Amino acid sequence: MSYRLEDGRALLADLDLRIGSGETLVLLGRSGAGKTTALKLINGLLHPSGGEIIVGGRTQTDWDPVR
Repeated sequence: MSYRLEDGRALLADLDLRIGSGETLVLLGRSGAGKTTALKLINGLLHPSGGEIIVGGRTQTDWDPVR
């Protein structure tokens, strides 16, 4: 997945996470590395500029953001 700002700057490029059921993910990095952007993409607050997000076999566009 990737995410670009409206001005074309890439904040995330070619991010590929595969997290198994029961696993815990920890995102570590310096300020501005994209940790918060990645989490916002995963939980649907932002939509990827490229690629897709799949959780539990369903793409992000199939989710009900309120549920």
